[in-house]
Amino acid sequence: MLADMPNAFINSAREKRHFRPPVWREKAKVYHYRDYEVDDVISALGQQSAEPLKLKRSCLGDKEVSTRNEPQNAKQALQKAKERARSKTIKTPSIQIEIVVGHGEGRATREFEVIWWPDLFSGTGYGKLTLRFYVSKVLL
Repeated sequence: MLADMPNAFINSAREKRHFRPPVWREKAKVYHYRDYEVDDVISALGQQSAEPLKLKRSCLGDKEVSTRNEPQNAKQALQKAKERARSKTIKTPSIQIEIVVGHGEGRATREFEVIWWPDLFSGTGYGKLTLRFYVSKVLL
């Protein structure tokens, strides 16, 4: 995954205590990688799953709905308003969710962070991978 993120850099590497079960090591190495480029995140996560990655989604309650297409001119706007007035069901989204990756403003950082604990489970060769990112939620 890190090979697909050319702008990722190592932020810290240290030994840290890890007492959560089923871990048998008292101390383990942990590596923190950061990336501020959204294109790197799209290429890395887009290759990992069968479903394409969507950075922005609109939802109505717990169901995903399509985003609103704004009309081009006044006639189309009037037609859309009439259709909404006659409609019994509400199909406009109530919340918009977006994954934000970038430098942020001040102390509010918006980096994509990959935390890797190699060989955490003693003798197995397996580790633990954690992905940290910011999700923006806007109520409409």
